Amino acid sequence: MQSEFDKYAYDYDEIHQDAIRASGYQIDYFYEYKVKEMHRVLSKCDIKTPLHGNPMKILDFGCGVGNLDPYIREYFPEANIYGYDISEESVSIAREKHKKESIIYSVYDNVTYSFPMDSMFDIVIASCVFHHIPPQEHIKALSCIWSNMCPGGSLFIFEHNPINPATRAVFHKNILDERAILVSSRNIKKKLEQCGFERARINYTVFFPKALSFFAPLERYISAIPFGAQYYTVAVKP
Repeated sequence: MQSEFDKYAYDYDEIHQDAIRASGYQIDYFYEYKVKEMHRVLSKCDIKTPLHGNPMKILDFGCGVGNLDPYIREYFPEANIYGYDISEESVSIAREKHKKESIIYSVYDNVTYSFPMDSMFDIVIASCVFHHIPPQEHIKALSCIWSNMCPGGSLFIFEHNPINPATRAVFHKNILDERAILVSSRNIKKKLEQCGFERARINYTVFFPKALSFFAPLERYISAIPFGAQYYTVAVKP
């Protein structure tokens, strides 16, 4: 995985934009909606202050070139933000692109899944990461995240929905996903519970292409219907 992402790091945005062209959206739309949704859920749960210490610590697990991170900074302006990835090239690009946002980027070991620094996070987000991790290593990765989260911390996992035929078409077109394996929401939820996470719940998202984006405000009311192009699972460390 590391060598593949190093190879495509400088073309990452163009590759993704080409893959989702049929949706009508620019790639930044998908980055912002994830952070915006995370902020909405946490605000609804009244999680507005750090659980342990100050300020709040947020980890972008599998950050790639850091495309989520400006939006995390926008929606969580007071937080300390960290980005971890296995790709040295991607981390180097992220540091250069987002040096004004005061984000700490590090490379982590994808063999042991050990994190590069001793930090306890209030919030962890993994955006389309787990389909790149071999299924037999999901528990190892989740256990590592668990051990580096504060009690009461929230984990958000965003993934492609394998039930959606349009998603599968985009997935098979993207050269970055050649060795990836789509993971179902039920599978992720089960593994979260195995690792000790609680209150895991699934929400489906991205039901409409840009041409029908005027229906987008309805998505939060149909999030239980398993046909959105993507889904996310949010769970809490007790």
